[in-house]
Amino acid sequence: MNIVRRLRLTNKSWLPGKLPIDDIARRTAGSNVGQEIVMPDFRDGKTAYEKKTIGALFRSYLVLKLCTVDKLVDNHKQLTALGKRILTPRLFSKLMKLTFYGHFVAGEDITAVLPVREHYQKLGIRSILDYSVEEDLPEATIKKSMGGNAEVDTFNGVDSNMKQFKAYEEFADRRSPTPSARSYFYSGEEKCDENLEVFLQCIDASVSEEGSGIACVKVTALGKTEVLRHVSSKLHYLLKKQGHYHNIQEALSDEQRGQVERIFARMEQLSQRAVSRGVRVMYDAEQSYFQPAIRWLVLQQMQKYNTSKPVIYSTYQCYLKDAGKMVAEDMTLAQEQGFQFAAKLVRGAYMDQERERAAAIGYPDPIFPTYKDTETSYHATLEYVMRVAKTRQCSLVVASHNEQTVNFVLSCMSKLGIERENPAVCFAQLLGMSDHVSYLLGKHGYFVYKYMPYGPVFDVLPYLGRRAVENSSVSKGSEKEQKLMLAEIKRRLLRKP
Repeated sequence: MNIVRRLRLTNKSWLPGKLPIDDIARRTAGSNVGQEIVMPDFRDGKTAYEKKTIGALFRSYLVLKLCTVDKLVDNHKQLTALGKRILTPRLFSKLMKLTFYGHFVAGEDITAVLPVREHYQKLGIRSILDYSVEEDLPEATIKKSMGGNAEVDTFNGVDSNMKQFKAYEEFADRRSPTPSARSYFYSGEEKCDENLEVFLQCIDASVSEEGSGIACVKVTALGKTEVLRHVSSKLHYLLKKQGHYHNIQEALSDEQRGQVERIFARMEQLSQRAVSRGVRVMYDAEQSYFQPAIRWLVLQQMQKYNTSKPVIYSTYQCYLKDAGKMVAEDMTLAQEQGFQFAAKLVRGAYMDQERERAAAIGYPDPIFPTYKDTETSYHATLEYVMRVAKTRQCSLVVASHNEQTVNFVLSCMSKLGIERENPAVCFAQLLGMSDHVSYLLGKHGYFVYKYMPYGPVFDVLPYLGRRAVENSSVSKGSEKEQKLMLAEIKRRLLRKP
């Protein structure tokens, strides 16, 4: 199998090395193409929660309030273990469904998810299905999956700048410190095939009449993660030394090529199933030392399957210093080779983990130093993509719970003349987070999605732990949401208009 295909990506300056923020402002500031865009009032709790029962509001308020209790969040693993010991499995499961599980998870299986999806569809909110089961692997097993102690790459004298892409046993367990996205660990090809089957079922369940269904996939679930890291190091090196990686296959051993081909073959099965079902596949971004390989593989799927409409989406984490440059390069590549660029843009999910690893190992921190820098990068990249999305030559999913970012995108849509019914620009939030934002966007006719995680109660506990941690760390947004809920609860109890 030719895993390179005709894809060609180099370090040529397709577009400026950084996003032309000033140029964007100049081109749009005096534009007369803007149209009136309905700006939802995210302070309107009465409208935002009009379809929620008071019982559902009470639960949502309670769960989000508990997420602000530091001692509870910091010790969630110990408290969960204690609860499982004290209560019977049935009682523990029931308690979770009445609280955290019921708030953040759509159901135990596809059958249970369908009524939830239909409910949100009636509210104008579409679904992204995400199987959120995780194995609770011991750290020793994870380290063993690396194939021994810290592997040292030897590729024509790789220099110290390549430290980011080497394996380090002390950072083998990517679950610590707790990121806001899950991690897969390689335990054999059979497990990868099981993961593939789950993703195929997710695609089948994502079919919708209007063809808007999306299934979420992680490349690390489809093959040996150490190979992705190894390929990433080769891609980075070749791009740095040669200006291209046309000969990447020559830089890999026979075993590594075989492993990459197996990952590629599984991705092919997902793409083919998605095309046949009229569903789209969204590949998540992962740690920066895996990302070059993931980006390379997903671009090849885009190139093959995004010829007439977006089917395959890549994800870009805008807290990375080179995110804007990568987006600009990939958009130009798509234009030159005749396929549609499709992307989900996020702030990022592994900040603490990335910073700790860079500091401990001694390579430059790949992440912007401040939140403001990240926000500037994120907003500039969003606007950059929207200028192209206006002509429907690409597709954008804005994955953010931040009201300021959502309002920024709405303002850009108005300024650029992008209609709210245009599916080229969509919004997405996690189930149980910023529900008022999702509902008001859907009510006003925007394309908005809810990530719908699903899986058995005991198997999604790590996911619930991450949501608790994330809500404690984004306290300002969560605090506002809690105030809106409490005000609406009081209004109903007092029977105010």
